[in-house]
Amino acid sequence: MEKFLYLDGSYGISEDRLVGALFDLGADQSYVNRFLQKLPFGSFVFEVERVKKHGIDAKQVLLRSHTVANEEGETKATEILSMIMKSKLPERVKERTHFIFHALVSAYCTNQGIHIEDITFPNGKWKTWTAKILGICLAIESIGIHQILASPILIGKGIVQKDTGLSFFPEPAVYELLRGIPITEVNMTQPITTVVGASLLACLAKSFSGLNQMKMKRIGYGAAEDQEVTFRASIVEQFRNIESKKCNSSAREESIFILEFQVDDMTGEALGYLMQELLEIGVLDVYYTPVYMKKNRPGTLISVLTLLENVERCEEVILTETTTLGVRKSLWTRRILERKIVHVDSKFGPIRLKQAIKDGKVLRQIPEYEDVQKAAKEHHVPFYEVYMNVFSGIHKR
Repeated sequence: MEKFLYLDGSYGISEDRLVGALFDLGADQSYVNRFLQKLPFGSFVFEVERVKKHGIDAKQVLLRSHTVANEEGETKATEILSMIMKSKLPERVKERTHFIFHALVSAYCTNQGIHIEDITFPNGKWKTWTAKILGICLAIESIGIHQILASPILIGKGIVQKDTGLSFFPEPAVYELLRGIPITEVNMTQPITTVVGASLLACLAKSFSGLNQMKMKRIGYGAAEDQEVTFRASIVEQFRNIESKKCNSSAREESIFILEFQVDDMTGEALGYLMQELLEIGVLDVYYTPVYMKKNRPGTLISVLTLLENVERCEEVILTETTTLGVRKSLWTRRILERKIVHVDSKFGPIRLKQAIKDGKVLRQIPEYEDVQKAAKEHHVPFYEVYMNVFSGIHKR
């Protein structure tokens, strides 16, 4: 049975915590170190120890270098990539490492506005990065992973004043690497998602969602000296047999954001205008729920469903058009049926139908409200008359 590796990015991802989690899952330390000791740019080993972080038993890994020569100066990225491909490593490990390091380099090039031929990295930094990336790819190989999945990723955001100037979290390259991947930001001035961690996630994971339709077989936890939280990686399997039909159906999963806030001092007109503005910018849904707030005041809970790319625009509308001082947001996974719009003829003219489709079969179909409304007004007949005429026509087809 194929092995799937699931990376939980709920608390960010760093190369140090990831490699610890892989060793906790059973990666072969001697196998990994055998190759790391014979790299063309130096000799390295991973030292693994078991630690406790906030009550969680985890493995912590330190990278030791037995090479001290040529640590000064810088090396061109193109030379580093060439060294990776010339190293005596399993072919898939070389290809993965080259792909990951190339993505990392490309992110820095984009941020700095320079060509890949011109960028260089300090020798100490790139050697450490490359050894860790290689070690992680070797660890994955030793476990026998066929495919890697991941959750949406958490990143810390903030600015710290240091003696050398301002430090920004995360590095701009992290955003570049995670482009197109669902993320959640928190105000935290720590690199909970590092640039190497982001490059590993972006290049190795094939999809980003929750653990739906998966069985967890083994769990590994990784820790790092300079980070408070652990990282969790799991060996998972897809449900088979009874569940296989459900997994293979045309229903698909996607990640959406839920934005929520309460108000107790807005008029009905203002709330109506807010809903109109949100729908016009393309949110999936908006709904209002009556609630009781502090001091026994009746209020309204406003919930907005939207895709990742629209979150910032939604927040701008909410903070501009309402009296709230803040917005809560959470990432959800939803499973949806395939949808299709078809046109049918009725005695009132063409009407659109929205169809819900599963496994190639139409489960149900509903006339589009706007078309029924327009036909009813144009023909001066009740809305329900148009609606039922369309339905009767559907059943005769």
